[in-house]
Amino acid sequence: MTQANCQTDAAPRAQRALWALAALSFAFYLVGNSQSPLFDRDEPRFAQAAREMLSTRDFVVPRLNGEVRYDKPVLAYYFMAAAMAVFGPDEFGARFPSAVFGALSVVACFLLARRMLSDERKALIAAAILAGAPVMVAESKQCTVDALLLLLLLLSFTGLWRIYEGPCHNKWKVLFWASLSLAVLTKGPVALAAVFAAVFLMTAISRDRSFLGRMAWPWGIPLFILILTPWLLAVQEKTGGEFLRVALARHVIARSERAFEGHEGFPGFYVATLFVTFFPWAFFAPGAVCDAVRGLRNWPREIFLLSWAGGLWIVLELVRTKMVHYALPTFPALSILVAAFLVTAEARRDPRLIWGMASTLVMAVVIAVGMPVAAFLYGLHNAVEPLAAAGLVLLAGMTWCVILQRRFRPFAVAAGIITVFAWLLVLSAWALPVLAAYSPSKEAASIVAKAAREFPSRPAVGLIGFKEPSLVFYLDGARFPPAPAALEDFDAPGFPDILVVSARERSVMEFLQMSDFNYVGSVEGINFAKGGRVRLSIWSRPPPQ
Repeated sequence: MTQANCQTDAAPRAQRALWALAALSFAFYLVGNSQSPLFDRDEPRFAQAAREMLSTRDFVVPRLNGEVRYDKPVLAYYFMAAAMAVFGPDEFGARFPSAVFGALSVVACFLLARRMLSDERKALIAAAILAGAPVMVAESKQCTVDALLLLLLLLSFTGLWRIYEGPCHNKWKVLFWASLSLAVLTKGPVALAAVFAAVFLMTAISRDRSFLGRMAWPWGIPLFILILTPWLLAVQEKTGGEFLRVALARHVIARSERAFEGHEGFPGFYVATLFVTFFPWAFFAPGAVCDAVRGLRNWPREIFLLSWAGGLWIVLELVRTKMVHYALPTFPALSILVAAFLVTAEARRDPRLIWGMASTLVMAVVIAVGMPVAAFLYGLHNAVEPLAAAGLVLLAGMTWCVILQRRFRPFAVAAGIITVFAWLLVLSAWALPVLAAYSPSKEAASIVAKAAREFPSRPAVGLIGFKEPSLVFYLDGARFPPAPAALEDFDAPGFPDILVVSARERSVMEFLQMSDFNYVGSVEGINFAKGGRVRLSIWSRPPPQ
């Protein structure tokens, strides 16, 4: 068989493997979503805002409990609301778009990697690495904006690469500007920072500004503005000009200047956490980055990928608010770098592969032992068994990889990919629903709903000492008037007929025991947003006769 025929046969095989990977990733991102309650705090906030958008038919101003939600622009809410309209306003419907965007990102990563590396196998490995990165899996299973942001930034960088490598068709310039504008409609100015920090580094490292002239600024910027402006004008008009002012001041500038909601990190936070969020491939990233640095002057690909990852990393380090998923848009670049390194190092029997495998195995031992032990010490006894099972899968798989690396080198990378997927599958399908069941919100809402059925009309609900967004979401449609300022006001007319009270509010609990409120029930669980156990008691006025 000739080399040309081999290449012709290889291309369809790679395409079939890609679509199999995309389908597997999509199914993987959906597993367990309907069994796991929404996690505080971001998930229920987005889900509730999307549900309110669907019920009010106001597709301009995102609202949470009737109040304007300034946190994010509108685009992600559209997809969430549409999915809720199809599948229902529950966990599965709210999370469905993220699974779609995650799977599409895997496909986009393959297509970009194939273009950059001119190698179907390397491109497939890069896509698989991205698909199974722990934080990628987490964000593709959650009702947040980050999976959509990743897809749009990946498409924007795809257009930018076509521009950077030389003269290209205008469709790639349209892709760059349109995707970037939609990314801003998803998460705001951070999308601009991610892309243009990379552009700045590309220019500084290569000292070549010729690609800037190919970016179609004269019509690209108007296209960017044309996509963005209609919603901006509409939301500014409906909020009296407040949306942009509050969003930029509170959720862009304030997050940069101080830690938001306690999410503060240390210098080098994203490098340190990479060994968990990008496990196990982070242990091969140093070798990949070193090889890329050596080729900076000769290879535009290395300049582009390092600028992509490094530009956003610098921006994130400058921002005071730090969360592990903020680094997700750098993962496609890292996946491509690591995939190229793994295949090349395998061919030349690079000893760094052995060190990477050994480090991965040590980390697997730490994870396999640490997760069930931590669950036991924290009192999450029901989660010990699934976490231990996941740990055994991980440990056995990584041991298998080390053996293959020594004897059957070409199969070691595939074994690593299979191991990561198997490990995360056990976590997603078994451990995560068990852990999520410790959240008290869904059960508390069920008790409230039962008590509310005794009233002729839906009663108002008061939340005292526990106001996490998940409880608000599961108390679907409930009215939440302000809690009484003084204990004696609890019996006054107009105050809530049903109360959800944290056990830490001892003075309130003592007062209710002596009032005409009736004890309905209680629930215990874990407040995952703040940490620590919580006990909620539900009290109800006697329903009117």
